[in-house]
Amino acid sequence: MILSFWWKICLNMMIVLLILLSGVSVYAASPIHQDVVAGGQDMPLVDDMKMMDVWDGVLPEHTSFAEEVQRGYRLASDDVLNVKIYNEPELSGQYRVDAVGQILMPLIGAVDVMDKTAKELVDDIEHKLKDGYLKRPSVSVEIAAFRPFYLLGEVRSPGYYGYAYGLDVIKAVAMAGGFTYRANQKKIYIKRDFNGMKKTIEAHVDTVIYPGDVITVKERFF
Repeated sequence: MILSFWWKICLNMMIVLLILLSGVSVYAASPIHQDVVAGGQDMPLVDDMKMMDVWDGVLPEHTSFAEEVQRGYRLASDDVLNVKIYNEPELSGQYRVDAVGQILMPLIGAVDVMDKTAKELVDDIEHKLKDGYLKRPSVSVEIAAFRPFYLLGEVRSPGYYGYAYGLDVIKAVAMAGGFTYRANQKKIYIKRDFNGMKKTIEAHVDTVIYPGDVITVKERFF
């Protein structure tokens, strides 16, 4: 009876130990990801090696916009950025990328942004700050808002609209007040210039749109 009692205690302790060891290994293997944040001491960084494993410079047709952001979103005019310089609040701020693809920052002046990832922009800003301003600058760049998309043709209120994740053509048209009575809902085209990918695609009402897309709804002829 005594041996049986001690055997049960030892068995329970072994089970608890195995559970604890299993929990530690699972936690240690879980990387921290931040989709559109790069740099900084107080923000999680994207696992660069993991990005290199999946990013080959070519975007497959079925890839969603959210996946493409993880692979390396390329900045463009009208993107809005939060730039933070660690322990330097007077140098930090929010910037809209201008028409020539630049932002204007204190001390270092104009910074080229067009077609760079957030990580590449962090490296550029840190390099400029090291050139006579700060010894060891720590910079983070976050995309506060993506550039707008444009709706043209047979919608009630043509123009540009703020982008949000998950928008498709029908939701975008709803933002513009809906189709006109002349709209041909089977003739919708999207002109896309995104991450070096330039093309015109024939869209449907459920086609997902990207920042900067130019959507044209054609007229229906009776």
